Formats: sequence, structure tokens, C-alpha cells
Amino acid sequence: MKKLHIVLAAALALTACGESITEPPISEDALETTIPSGAAHTAFPEVIFLSGVTVRTWNPITPPTQPGDWPTSICTSIPLFGPNDPAWTGEHNSFVLSGHPWTNDFFLAPWINSWNNLASSGSGSPAPSHNWTKYQTPVFGSGDYVVQLLADNCSWIYIDGALLGVQDTDLTKNTYPVELDGTHTLTFVIFDGGGAAGGKFRLESSTSYVANGGDPGDIQPALVDTDDDGAPDVLDAFPTDPTETTDSDGDGRGNNSDAFPNDPNEQDDSDGDGVGDNADAFPNDPLETVDTDGDGHGDNGDVFPNDPLEWADSDGDGVGDNADAFPNDPLETVDTDGDGHGDNGDVFPNDPLEWADSDGDGVGDNADAFPNDPSETVDTDGDGHGDNGDVFPNSILDATVAIGGCDSGVANQLMPNGATFADMIAEAQASARNHGAFVRSVSQMANDWKKDGLISGRDKGAITSCAARSK
Repeated sequence: MKKLHIVLAAALALTACGESITEPPISEDALETTIPSGAAHTAFPEVIFLSGVTVRTWNPITPPTQPGDWPTSICTSIPLFGPNDPAWTGEHNSFVLSGHPWTNDFFLAPWINSWNNLASSGSGSPAPSHNWTKYQTPVFGSGDYVVQLLADNCSWIYIDGALLGVQDTDLTKNTYPVELDGTHTLTFVIFDGGGAAGGKFRLESSTSYVANGGDPGDIQPALVDTDDDGAPDVLDAFPTDPTETTDSDGDGRGNNSDAFPNDPNEQDDSDGDGVGDNADAFPNDPLETVDTDGDGHGDNGDVFPNDPLEWADSDGDGVGDNADAFPNDPLETVDTDGDGHGDNGDVFPNDPLEWADSDGDGVGDNADAFPNDPSETVDTDGDGHGDNGDVFPNSILDATVAIGGCDSGVANQLMPNGATFADMIAEAQASARNHGAFVRSVSQMANDWKKDGLISGRDKGAITSCAARSK
């Protein structure tokens, strides 16, 4: 199809009333309000296409929200519901209504609505205060034409699905040209912000437009859509990008690819956690967004979100792993003496050589020769008998019994009381009045040992013999 040049006569209706502005009347012969649908046209007569009962319309659509700033948030380059939106249902003929205060403003054409009532809401209206309506009719012609539109409140005009113009708050942009070449489909989408509803349109040749008092100087420049995305360049924030048209927050990223179209500080949400990458301390972790203490661990998983030195408490004892000498032991946190035993369980928390006192005698197990005997701690002579109960704590532990310079060759046995044979002989020698008494004492002990089966008769003789020879 040849390049279209369309201009739309648009008057934004912010309220249901206003000052009436009329153009010079046109003759009755110039008005054609019905066009046979589907008629074949090999030649195109001079026809004026007007809004009327033959224009097809659809049931109104209720928007998901009803913002108070709709003149700027709704009346943008692309409507919330476009001409091919699947939400349009219930196709039927339009209703021609009288009584709207703008019926005779700007140009002559019947005022139509999707339902048989002018009210945006209330008795007889199927729509709430805010609603969207769509109107469509076939048009035909060859050459230069002019289209005019007046809607309550803002609207979009299309030829064969291509956007021709947008009615916004600039009421001076009210006439647009279009070049027709055959039969086309003219579509209007109207947003109603409350009060009264509906609109009207008029499409006629440029010659007819001037003949009926139209001013060529009112015709706006044709809309160009470089990227062919349905949004004309003058209304397209990205005129060379067919995937984008609007940048609501002005951050340079189009709404379609901007995860935060109303936040100029954010564009992406890589981890899909609802927090933009720029503000997200962990843009690739959907479980984390904030790191209050700046330790590299997100607050959600940081047991100590306000302590930059700690983030984990493996044993749940309230002390962070970094400061906990025993991070996996909930009963211990400190090891004052550094002996590997926590202070809570270390009986000697300030002694790196001791940590247990099994018998509770006040001497650590490591230094206690008898860690399980509270009555003993030291075995000076190492004979296995604690000094407290050892009759001879400094026993003679020679391998054999020697008296003076005589070695009997008999094993120096240890008795249950901690005394050795040599201890007992030395004690007898020290307490004897004379040598004879000493020899008799030794002979008696040796005889007792023999009776107890500790030594043999030969051993007894050897010991006695050494005692007799000693001086």
C-alpha cells in the first residue's frame, strides 16, 4: 500500500461540558452517513464518510485501574487496548445519540457511542467511570483525504491497523491528511475518563474539506513510523526500535524490556527477586538483596547482619564462627589458654598443660601420677605407689638385692606396701643395734619371703650370706 498521510481532528474532553465551537454548516447533499459494507468500487465517487449507526462497535472494556492522571498516563502513543486486542467482544452497531454538548463542535457528524446512553457510568450504562471503546468502518477513495475526530476523552485513529494519529491534550492538532488508494478499514479507539462518553468522525476528500470551510493551514504534518511498530516517530521514544515505543521513567530503556518501567534508577532484575540490579547487593541471587554490614553475605542468610566480622553461627551458640574457638560445639566458644579445650569444660582454663581433674584432687590429670585416685598425686620413686601411701616413697629400685658391696643376685622385688627387698634390708640395717642383730633380722626377713614363695632357699642363702659379710 502507498505511504499513508493521516491527520486526526482531536479534541480532548476532560469534562462532559465546555464552550461550544462550531464550523460553518455544510449542505445536506454533502452528508453521506451510510456506506454499503463490502461493496465493490471500481471508481470512487465523492463521498463523505461520517460516524453513524452503520459503524461497527464493541462492548466497552473496563481498565484494570482508573488513575487520576489519565490525561498523561493513558493518553500516550500506544493505547492500553489496541485495535486488534483479543479483549474486544460483542460486536454490534453503534448508537447515534443527541444531547452531547460537543455534537456540533469543530465539524458536523453524528455523535455515536457503544451503548445507547451518553453517561460514562450510572443508570443505563454498562461501563464504569473509565472505559475503552472501539469503532470500525470500511472507507474507500483515491487521492488526498482529510479525517477529523472528536472524542470524549482521548483516542487513537488507524487505517488498516496502522496508527495515524493520537488525540491528546493539544487541541490545536485537530486535522490530519490521509492518502487513500482503494478500500480500507478505518478504526477508532476511545478512552473515556468519566462524565459523558462517545465521539464522532468525518472523512472527506481534501477538495470537499476546503469547500466545506476547512482551513488547509490546520492540517498537521503526516505521521511517520520509521520502525513500523505502530507508533509514529513523534510519539515513539525509540523511533528506530520496533520492539519499543515508550520510556515512562525516562531512563533510556523502553518499557517492554525495562523490568521497572516507572523507576528511572532501575532497568533489570537479573535474579527476579523484585529488586532492581542497581539497588540489589546480590543481583544474581534471588534470596538476597541487602548486605547491611558489607561483609559480602546477604542479610537474609547472615546470622549477624550488622556485624561485618561475622555471618555464620554453625553451632547456634550465639557466637559467630570467626570469633568462636569451637564453631561446631554449642557448649564452647573460648579457649583462654589455647590448649584445645574450651573454657566451659576446661577445669584449668588458664593452664595450657591441664584441662581435666578426673579424681577432683586439684591436680590436673597430666601432672597427676594417679589421675583417678583423689588420695594420691605423686610417685616420687616411680614404683607405682603414690607418695602418700608409699612406706618408702624413695625406694631403692636396684634390679637385685645388694648389701654393702655384696650383690646377692636375687631380684629386688616390690612389696604391696611400696617397699622393695632392698628398702626393708636398709631399714633393718639402720635400726639394728649391732651387726649380729642386723644379720639375724635379714635372715628372718629372707626366711619369711621364702615361706611366702617369693624367693627360693638358694636366694635366702645368698641374701643372708651378703648380710653376714657386710660391715
